[in-house]
Amino acid sequence: MNYLEFHLDATTPALMLATDVAEVFSLRRHLISAVPQMPPIFMGVLGRRERVYWVVDLPLMLGRPSVADASQCPLILLGGDRPFILAVPRIQGMVSLAYEDLEPVSVQFPCAMGTIRHQGRTYLLLATSEIRDKVTETGTIEQTF
Repeated sequence: MNYLEFHLDATTPALMLATDVAEVFSLRRHLISAVPQMPPIFMGVLGRRERVYWVVDLPLMLGRPSVADASQCPLILLGGDRPFILAVPRIQGMVSLAYEDLEPVSVQFPCAMGTIRHQGRTYLLLATSEIRDKVTETGTIEQTF
């Protein structure tokens, strides 16, 4: 299976199914417009290709250090019926791994399906459906522009 490889922090490589990703890009943080009185996981909104998307600080949502202070933001646009953008510290690229190598997560980690070991590294496999559910718990993502 094909996965997008990225990092949640300096020591946590993570994966998500490539089929859940509509686009990957990077831009300067100041191009994301802040929205007042929003939960901290919402960095703001971003206009892209004639649509407006919420930008979510994925590491902060999962209990890791925020990426909100970074001057450059690697971004992952999740497709589907409720598209939104995830900001992460670093995107590595695509990797092809066997799903059969999935192991349970050794510690409680939000949105994790398990871990996959490959070439001496352990990747955290994240469930985009759970990320989507966690983001929409606020009700904010349902707002349209």
